[in-house]
Amino acid sequence: MGAGTVLGVDAATDRPATGPPGTLGAFEQIEFIGTPAGTDIEGGLVAHTWGTETVLEMDGVPVAGTYEVYVVDGSGVERASGTFFGSAVAIDCRMNAAVMRENVDGIEIRNADGSVLAFADVPDAL
Repeated sequence: MGAGTVLGVDAATDRPATGPPGTLGAFEQIEFIGTPAGTDIEGGLVAHTWGTETVLEMDGVPVAGTYEVYVVDGSGVERASGTFFGSAVAIDCRMNAAVMRENVDGIEIRNADGSVLAFADVPDAL
């Protein structure tokens, strides 16, 4: 009986959360604009009690580059969320910034020189 109870709880927590933007634990797809030709960036956000997770799937990001991800809040303050290297293979990564989802207005991916590789506006949360 104990094993059945544990499996039941695990199965219940494996279901993805759903709801409007900012719902804790729900994946929220975002659209990146301004990506260079030959570069494909898909992404999303997940609201957590500790901040906002940025989920990225990318192809065609120049190999020689180092890139930084920033979460931009409503007042224009930018908070670092993580870094990654360009790659000849697909890049799948998850990063986190200590900014609550309801305070996030956008996500920027920047080149090492600070120029913007791609930007995503995000809808208002809850």
